[in-house]
Amino acid sequence: MSGGASRPAPGRPRPRAHPALAERRRAIARSRGRRRRSGPLLVLGTAAVVAALYWLATGPLLAVSGVTVRGYDRDDRAELVSALTAAAREGTIIAPSTGEVRLAAERFPWVESVAVARDWPRDLRVTVTEARPAAIAVFEDQAVLVSASGRVLAPKDGSPGLGWLRLAVAPPPAGAELPEGARAALVLIASADPEAGARIRALRTGADGLLVGRLRGGPDLRLGTGERMEAKAKALGLVLADIGPEDEAAASYIDLTVPERPALGPPR
Repeated sequence: MSGGASRPAPGRPRPRAHPALAERRRAIARSRGRRRRSGPLLVLGTAAVVAALYWLATGPLLAVSGVTVRGYDRDDRAELVSALTAAAREGTIIAPSTGEVRLAAERFPWVESVAVARDWPRDLRVTVTEARPAAIAVFEDQAVLVSASGRVLAPKDGSPGLGWLRLAVAPPPAGAELPEGARAALVLIASADPEAGARIRALRTGADGLLVGRLRGGPDLRLGTGERMEAKAKALGLVLADIGPEDEAAASYIDLTVPERPALGPPR
C-alpha cells in the first residue's frame, strides 16, 4: 500500500462531515448571500438619499418666496425688484441663484453692485450699491452722466457740480461704456479732489494726441499723454492749494505733463 490517504471503496457511502463543520459551511454560505444582496441595496439606498437631498435643495419646498431690495429708490425701482425676484426664483433658499440675480441687476445702469443674503425662512435680501456720477461727458448738445468705471448712467439733468469731458462721438446709451479714448480724461476727473474736479471743463484729446482742458474761472490745463492720470490729478490739487487766487487768475495755463514738476504758464 502507498502512504497516501485512504479512499472509500467503490460503492460505499461517503462519510458524513462533522456537524460543526457542516454548520460552519452553511454559515459561510449565508454570509456570502447577505453580502451579495446588501451591495445593490446599499447602492439603491445611497441613490435615494442623494435624490431626496437634491429635491430638497432644488424643489418647491425651499423655493424663494420673496425678495427684499434695499439701497435703491430710483424711478425704475419697481422694474428692478421684479427682475431680481424673477432671477431669485431660479434657485432656492439653500442654493440661491446669486449669479442670476447679479446678471439681472447689471441691466440697470444705476446699479453698481449687489450683495445677496438669505432672509430666513424663505426670502432673499438684496442690498444695492448705487452708482454715483463721476463726470459729465459732452458731445455737441448731448450731455450724459457717467460713473468712475465709464458707464453711462443717464442724460444730464440739472447741474450736479461735476467736471466734464468732451467726446469725439455721440455718447452711447445708458448702461453702455464710454469709448476707450475718453477713459484717460475720465480718470483725471474721477481721481481729482472733488472741488478741483468739479472745475474741470472741456477735457479732451487734441490733434497731437495730448490731453488739454481748462479750469472754470481759471487757466488752461496741459496734461500730456493719457498716462499717470491719478498722479496728475493729485498734482492739480496740490497746485491749486499752493497758489493764491490772484496767481491762478493771472496764469495762462497749468502744465501737469510731469506731475512731479507742475508749472504755471506766464501771465496772460
